[in-house]
Amino acid sequence: MTAKAALCPPTWMKRAEKREFRRVIAARSSLGTPVSEAELDTVADYVSARLRLVELRDRAAKAEFPNSYLKIVRAIEATTATSRRLAQDLRLIAPPSPPLGKKAAAALAAEKAAGGGWDGLLDTGTPASVFRTPRPPQARKGSE
Repeated sequence: MTAKAALCPPTWMKRAEKREFRRVIAARSSLGTPVSEAELDTVADYVSARLRLVELRDRAAKAEFPNSYLKIVRAIEATTATSRRLAQDLRLIAPPSPPLGKKAAAALAAEKAAGGGWDGLLDTGTPASVFRTPRPPQARKGSE
């Protein structure tokens, strides 16, 4: 199977799904990690889940409360979780970072306090003054 044929959307997809499929392929290629043949089914599943979310949200807007609405909301939550998991599998989003342990949280807080706040931890190349929030003026001693 040639590389071009391998990256074609499945024939069972609708036009909107095929367009989204190609968009995901292009997004991964722009990240420098092109989609492999083994991931094509995952891309197809991800696209189907994302477009199913659009349909479910439309149905939820028209549904009667509470019976059918609650069922649709549960389906939306399940489909959202599925699409996020598939996006992580496809490396479109980063997996959630594990929670910090007590020692790591204490070290981060100490570094924050020593560096003048969270702004000191940002290293974006942008001047730190852009990220700093203005502090309210403090009353001087003796002016009260």
